[in-house]
Amino acid sequence: MYQNKVNFIERNSLIPLTALAASPLKPAGADLESCLKQINEVGLNAGDFYYDPAGKGSPFYYYRGALLLGFDCLEDKIGSCQLLINRMEQEITESLTRRDFARFFDLIDERIAPDIFMEAFNFIPDHDKFRLFEQLWRFNPHAHDIFPEEFAQKAYQYRGVTSARPPADADGFVRIFYSQERGLSPEQAAGWTIDVNRAILKAIAWEPVAAIFQGRVHLDHVIAYDHHRAVKEVQVQAGSAELITRLDFIDLRQYEDLKTAGLIGRYHNYAQQIDRGWFHNPEGIHAIGHTRRVLLLGILLAYLEQYDLADANLLSLAAVYHDIGRENDGYDPGHGTASYNRVMKEQLLTWIDYEDQEILRFIVENHAIPDRSAYQKLDRYHLGDAERTLRLYHAFKDADGLDRVRLGDLNPDYLRTASAQRLLVAAHQLYLEHTFD
Repeated sequence: MYQNKVNFIERNSLIPLTALAASPLKPAGADLESCLKQINEVGLNAGDFYYDPAGKGSPFYYYRGALLLGFDCLEDKIGSCQLLINRMEQEITESLTRRDFARFFDLIDERIAPDIFMEAFNFIPDHDKFRLFEQLWRFNPHAHDIFPEEFAQKAYQYRGVTSARPPADADGFVRIFYSQERGLSPEQAAGWTIDVNRAILKAIAWEPVAAIFQGRVHLDHVIAYDHHRAVKEVQVQAGSAELITRLDFIDLRQYEDLKTAGLIGRYHNYAQQIDRGWFHNPEGIHAIGHTRRVLLLGILLAYLEQYDLADANLLSLAAVYHDIGRENDGYDPGHGTASYNRVMKEQLLTWIDYEDQEILRFIVENHAIPDRSAYQKLDRYHLGDAERTLRLYHAFKDADGLDRVRLGDLNPDYLRTASAQRLLVAAHQLYLEHTFD
């Protein structure tokens, strides 16, 4: 049964090395002060080291991003630890650069491989998705406990997918999208894509934005399929697409409500509060530009979902502060907690309503972990209205998720609100056109 734990740290109740001195589980005789000093001297981050009180052979861990390494002892071994860490991180980076995912999953520890696989799933070529999933399912002893049922079902959709065969549902139908930029109707079109983002990118190159349609086609009518991530095009027999509908997207270039409803003014009011000094790399992918886009997307979502002013303000505050605890741009499921801790430590906010503060804390601390894991933590917060909390949490996750267009892996199927689906074009426009930077 799925354990509903976010990652290796929580599943094993690891203690951060920086907090071990005050823990009753501190190992006898350990010179933690010397270890921490050596870690800092070689340029490593002490926050990436942990202690497993139940560990036997290797109770100390280095865990950052996709790298998990165990050590039997740290005292007087930090230098050799650093060499191993640097070598492994280099090999992991090289495997990702080459998009050699088989090598990548060979390199990372089997205990975190299922978590990382779910995180990287959208980056993996379609024809490799099921093969790698099956390998983990069959041979990784942790996969059955970590993969939720809904994720396994999604992976199975790619069974049998090859470079010439797109993913289809159980009845053999492929979901397809079409941008009508040249006037050819979708009923006549032969060139489609399986990725709505590819259709959107074609559509927004036109003024006004071209109409975008969704349909489906049976595998029997697929003539050719280009599986490359940047293309994902499907050639079908003309006239074979069925259940064709025009998608209802908001075009920011023509969306008058931005001004008439005061949304632009609200955006600028919060955007001016964003401080470059909060970010480890102000120009990075999780820094100022990302924060501003998530802020505007959150404001738009609150408006479309008809939230009251208090709820709209909470979403805006979550956007402003959600990533200020990041120390890198890699896989970092703990940065939400670090971000909220920084808000409190540096007294960036003054609160009157305690319940609103707890809702913000829940959103920020849990925005970087799977929903199922966040739900398990609800009782750790003083929340008077859990329904309101989850409504805002889902909206913020959608605002943050929509900006994954910058990474090229936005999957609209994971969006939680109907309004977020309408903002797919807007998300691409914000990233590519820097409309409100």
